[in-house]
Amino acid sequence: MNIFQSISLLWKTFTPLEDFLLNQFLSHADDELKNITEHQIKYITKAQRLFDWNEINYYCSKFDESFKYPNNDEIVLCVIDFRSKEINKKYIAKIYAVNGRLFSINVKPGVKEISFKDDLEIISFELVDNPMEYSGKSISKHLIKKLPDEYSKVEGTTLNNWKVKSIREIYSLMTEIGEMFCVAEKEESFLCVSIIQDKLNVYLFEDHDSKPILINKNLVEAIKSL
Repeated sequence: MNIFQSISLLWKTFTPLEDFLLNQFLSHADDELKNITEHQIKYITKAQRLFDWNEINYYCSKFDESFKYPNNDEIVLCVIDFRSKEINKKYIAKIYAVNGRLFSINVKPGVKEISFKDDLEIISFELVDNPMEYSGKSISKHLIKKLPDEYSKVEGTTLNNWKVKSIREIYSLMTEIGEMFCVAEKEESFLCVSIIQDKLNVYLFEDHDSKPILINKNLVEAIKSL
């Protein structure tokens, strides 16, 4: 890497090599996965390249939680074998997702010397873990079993001015009475649920600073009436 290439990283987030590898993943993804991943990539604002650039981690200054993968585990999205024709050297890259977000590219050996080359070619490509499947640690997998059947008919819609979240948009938050899951929003108000002793409880937050108010209705009734 020369001085001009190094300077270019002051205004570019990805090197040509990283673009090459990420585009390989996108080209093998189905439409839904591709759309979510492309939105995630748009939010990436910082790359941290470690050692001889065999570990490249990505960070966002902000992020839209609705574009997280349903699978919250640390997973391998794909494995890519490729080579540089000029130096006739082979590399193995793994693209990882963590907590529902594309997070890193790990490559052996390090790729600092070839990160700006345009002679790269694919030897083999393999999709590994499916980020669109709910994982054991996924809040959605645990929660979906407790949501009323009627919720599936209203998720992703606007009902009584509440924006009801789809399953993959639901996110968790810690409150004074434990972990809750935000399932609907209206202006500054939130409807959340908690699971206590296998029972689903519904709470209203009137704004970001208010205390949770227990609603003695099932979730869909609360959405329709509040």
